[in-house]
Amino acid sequence: MGIFNKTSAEPETTGTDILRAATRSRRHKGHLGILARDLRIWISDLEAFVDSGNPLPPEKLQLLALEFFNASLDVETDRLRSLKTAEPKPLCAANYPSKFDPKTSPYSPPPLNHDAVLARMPRPVKPEPAKPKATRPGWL
Repeated sequence: MGIFNKTSAEPETTGTDILRAATRSRRHKGHLGILARDLRIWISDLEAFVDSGNPLPPEKLQLLALEFFNASLDVETDRLRSLKTAEPKPLCAANYPSKFDPKTSPYSPPPLNHDAVLARMPRPVKPEPAKPKATRPGWL
């Protein structure tokens, strides 16, 4: 068997295997008794289902699937089928929120009138002509 072989030697995971693993995790957490009481299944039947793989009746498997996954077990194919049939709805419209336009924002400053800004600015003082530098004595 090569590494590029398309066939897998592992058995396919079934819905019953998934329910068995979920029940096993409840057993290790100590909630198997509560589960048995709520679903009206004998705790010894649940332990045998987890430990030795004893089958449970299909109606009990349906109850486990509903409890753990909000699903139903298809008995013919031994697969779980979700009971969530409603299409997901978006929380808002596709174009919400609209693109940000800084011109319509109440926090953006008003556009500047450059002539008014220039009128408020101080005018530069007329510069005096530069004096010619005097030569220092002893220097060229």
